[in-house]
Amino acid sequence: MKSRRYIVINSVIVGLLLTFCSQIHVFAQKQGINNTVLPTTKEISETNARLPVLVGEGTMWTKVEYDKDTKIQRFYYRFTGNVDKQAIRVAQSQGKERMKNALKQNPRSMARINAGMTYVYIYCSKNNTKLYEIRINKNDF
Repeated sequence: MKSRRYIVINSVIVGLLLTFCSQIHVFAQKQGINNTVLPTTKEISETNARLPVLVGEGTMWTKVEYDKDTKIQRFYYRFTGNVDKQAIRVAQSQGKERMKNALKQNPRSMARINAGMTYVYIYCSKNNTKLYEIRINKNDF
């Protein structure tokens, strides 16, 4: 039987991805940003202005970055409590496939990947120590 933390962590991963994609898309539409499929400085700044946000039980979305030169977008998350090490290992090993599946459901995300963007999801402990990261780019599809 899967632990409650395992289920929470996996559902949070997918939820975070879908939440971010929809927020960026809505913001871009409101601002009339259609000149590029890649994130703009304004999109990233507006998103960061709303952070940190609790996105799931025990998980805080703290920051997003985009590097235009490398086309890497980084999302930072922090667990707010103690997280079971086994649950982290499971989330890390299964998280990439779950996130890829979520990205496939979002046309804007796939357009960004096809334009050469890499998504990087960085997960940290409550003390802000990096626990793991998940990296997804065009070669993963």
